[in-house]
Amino acid sequence: MCGIFGYYNYRVPRELREILHILFTGLKRLEYRGYDSAGLCVDAIDANPPTSRRSSLSGDGLANANSNGSSAFEEQALQQPNGNSNGTVDEGSSPIIVKAPGKIENLEKLTKDYMQQHAMDLDKVYKHHVAISHTRWATHGQPSATNSHPHVSDPSADFVVVHNGIITNYKALKDILIKNGETFVSETDTEVIPKLLKFAYDGMTAEQEAAAIGTPNVPFPKLVMEVMKKLEGAYALLIKSRHYPGEMLACKRGSPMIVGIKEGSKEGLSRATSISRLTDQYNETHWTGALEAWVASDASAVIEHTKR
Repeated sequence: MCGIFGYYNYRVPRELREILHILFTGLKRLEYRGYDSAGLCVDAIDANPPTSRRSSLSGDGLANANSNGSSAFEEQALQQPNGNSNGTVDEGSSPIIVKAPGKIENLEKLTKDYMQQHAMDLDKVYKHHVAISHTRWATHGQPSATNSHPHVSDPSADFVVVHNGIITNYKALKDILIKNGETFVSETDTEVIPKLLKFAYDGMTAEQEAAAIGTPNVPFPKLVMEVMKKLEGAYALLIKSRHYPGEMLACKRGSPMIVGIKEGSKEGLSRATSISRLTDQYNETHWTGALEAWVASDASAVIEHTKR
């Protein structure tokens, strides 16, 4: 069984070192489920609060470990930005993705090496951040960095996904996407999901632009619900996107997933008895109070942070 673990901090300052520690600890709590590889995704910059959308098109950093255990860093080429609503683009706004076959300790070492090699400041404080991670048990494709999660939609990582479960109609979806110009790098069923998200996002925004109804606005939950309609099987997903900085989308059909939340300041966070009031997917407003959220395949990775 695969294991999913995500951490979200909103208006709760956390150092990058803390965020990585939370991810590695969460993954280790899920080791009993069995796995053959692991991966994670963190942001290179502090995300804007999700009260306004930001668009940027710079490249991402991707660190991989080869199946033989040796490390290999693969730096994606930066693309020329097209700009956004305020006329600026944040350099390095794409996420950092690290993937490795074998034990979680391999992922920890590779992540440390990547941070050192790219002079990443582990003391950097993030007020708003979305981090997702995964342990994989191979079902489609051999254990390798390429087949490990997270999977991305394109070299710029517009959409990033970790997945537990099986997409039973992935071959049909893959054929459709290939006919529409998409290319695939892994042997997994999971890779169709981020590519389908991008395909749907591009199509929905193009329709709005053609209709001349103003600046395209596709709510993240609406986009994901449209994609879920196309997916068959049992699955749980954690999704983040450069089109929706500071937002994390969790959804499931059949496969287990739990959410633990604390509200308030970093010093005085309280357990949330309900998440229904935090945000309304049919309303453009967002929860404005400080909160932390942990999303996992089961309670073992969340219980030390909150019991509700």
